[in-house]
Amino acid sequence: RYERFPMQKYGEIRKKLQKIVLPQYAEFIPSPLANIEDLKLCHEEDYILRYIRGEFTKDEILRSGFPWSQEGVRRSFSTVGGTVAAVKSVLQDSDEHIDHVDAHGVVTRIRKPKPYVSTHIAGGTHHAGYNTPRGFCIFNDIAVAACVAKRDYNISRILIVDCDVHAGEGTSFIFTKHLRDKDVYTLSLHCEANIFGELPVSSKDIFIPAGCGDAEYLSILQPALIEAWHANQPELVIFQAGVDSSEHDRIGRLKLTRDGLRKRNSMVLDYFLALGDDDGSIGAGPQKPVPVVACMGGGYPKDVEVGSVPFQNVVDLHCDVYLACCER
Repeated sequence: RYERFPMQKYGEIRKKLQKIVLPQYAEFIPSPLANIEDLKLCHEEDYILRYIRGEFTKDEILRSGFPWSQEGVRRSFSTVGGTVAAVKSVLQDSDEHIDHVDAHGVVTRIRKPKPYVSTHIAGGTHHAGYNTPRGFCIFNDIAVAACVAKRDYNISRILIVDCDVHAGEGTSFIFTKHLRDKDVYTLSLHCEANIFGELPVSSKDIFIPAGCGDAEYLSILQPALIEAWHANQPELVIFQAGVDSSEHDRIGRLKLTRDGLRKRNSMVLDYFLALGDDDGSIGAGPQKPVPVVACMGGGYPKDVEVGSVPFQNVVDLHCDVYLACCER
């Protein structure tokens, strides 16, 4: 299966964004490696160590979708470390200072403000469970990042909005069955025809019919965001922004256009960043911005050759997510 996984999309997306995003709108930082203590917040220690040592069973290797390698271990640690770093960037006060010029031309040295939005050009490994790999996911970066936020930054309520075409069952199992943490609200919107393995047990699971297009999808997403906000009142939102709900995806069975996916991205970001209309048309939501961290998720071209049109179309869909974040 791994031969059909579009591994090169990560580098292609980063390079394209670095060409078109101006430095004043985003800073690109290499993803650090996660540490074992952070991983242990959401994963069984024996599971972590067996993976590091290359002691996965044949069944676990098959479930993961990848053959084991040292490079794969490093990639898995980087996948988690990057999302953790993105979460830290929206919660941690900066040590940097900048010059602020007021309306009278008076210059004051102030601490660089925290961004309201941060992203990871990877991650979204929502299939990984407490001690089980699945679907190209070894460790669950979303769950680990949420737990680090709670441990290190006194964050109690967190919302995970998972818009991948596949269910975030691993995330749901970690918080519902293993950690039993009701302060982490998991919202998963997924295609009913793209379920594999166990059914998810999210705080709110929405099974979307195969063939669903833009208008129907957005009409489902909007009230789900409102319900999640009122149920959880989050202090942090993690957005799994998979684009495999595209009409052109090799695996996904939804029919969203590029414009529809852009509207999805805007709907999630604007709602939690309090950028919606004041007339209440998108529901009484946050009155001030809630920090949002976006990670990549799925997107599977019908042709894995980097130069092919299907491959570059998937790159563009992912880039749309990050550009939407930069614009805000």
